[in-house]
Amino acid sequence: MTMQDKKIENYDRIVVFDVETTGFNPRDCDMIEFAAVVLKPENGSFRKIEEVNHLVKTDKTLSETIKNLTGITEEKLKDGIEQFELFAEIKRLIEGNTLLVAYNIQFDINFVHWLLKTFDPAYKFDKDMLDMLTVYKDHHKYPHKLSNAIDEYAIDFPNSHRALDDTLATAELFKVMHEKETLNPYINVIGYIEKYGKKPPFFKHIKYVPQSYDIRSLRNYLEHKLF
Repeated sequence: MTMQDKKIENYDRIVVFDVETTGFNPRDCDMIEFAAVVLKPENGSFRKIEEVNHLVKTDKTLSETIKNLTGITEEKLKDGIEQFELFAEIKRLIEGNTLLVAYNIQFDINFVHWLLKTFDPAYKFDKDMLDMLTVYKDHHKYPHKLSNAIDEYAIDFPNSHRALDDTLATAELFKVMHEKETLNPYINVIGYIEKYGKKPPFFKHIKYVPQSYDIRSLRNYLEHKLF
């Protein structure tokens, strides 16, 4: 199936997810919270069939910045699941004909990919992805934080820097924008600001495209190059 053939409605499940971490680099940082909402396309809408939310144990020290931003503390993490349990949970969630959705997915998928490869070095990551930041940026003027998207579409979920709240908000943003816009062309496309460069890891099935702050700059590129 080519990039042009991919359609939201053709997936068996859509996993919207978000992570909180001890830092920015998965090679020396860990996920400390993971949340996901699983949606099933049905008759032009989406039915929520599962919701997960886990705090995750780590041997890394939490910075004051992370604790203040998320409200997560070492004490709270004592009741969390182990990193290997998170690996098994994520692997289960994303199996089959699944579309992964997140806001700024390149950051989140970096940690997910690293965890999968840590516990299963032979794991081949080839899941389709939809980055709601790329989509939102292509339809609205700067600024482009999740909180701006929440305000723009009057979404009734806070942007709390906690994984479940941000996942629920992103899931609602996905549903609202799917009703109003054409999301299919953005599947497996990630926009990036050229002066900052692309952020690894790079996946062969993902098209990385320089994206300006101009509305529809990416959509115009996609229409010219792909359609």
